[in-house]
Amino acid sequence: MSQKHLDNNDVIANDKAAKTASQFVVAAWFLGLAYYYWFDKSVPNLGIVTGFLLVVVGMFASSIIFGMGFHFIGRLIAKVLTGRWEALPGLSLITGIVSSIVTFLSVKYVIIYLL
Repeated sequence: MSQKHLDNNDVIANDKAAKTASQFVVAAWFLGLAYYYWFDKSVPNLGIVTGFLLVVVGMFASSIIFGMGFHFIGRLIAKVLTGRWEALPGLSLITGIVSSIVTFLSVKYVIIYLL
């Protein structure tokens, strides 16, 4: 069985796209908190401990669940289309944008669940 040669430029481009996507997911979490919780006067105050947990745990959980999940889906699509995991760094960026939008919208439902 022959091994496929990994192009170093593909790996570097994919890492940069994944890093950018991860940063957008964390930013989307904070924007969602600001929009749906901190600046919305109709939402009752959940307390300092709950607010701290929303910030810290939510940042890591959204990054892991949404960021890594959509990144895996993008790499799976690249594997199916090209036969290589690292072939489409642009697709990683697109899935990062989609995961950021999903993260932003999910904040509302997390807050509703906590109320």
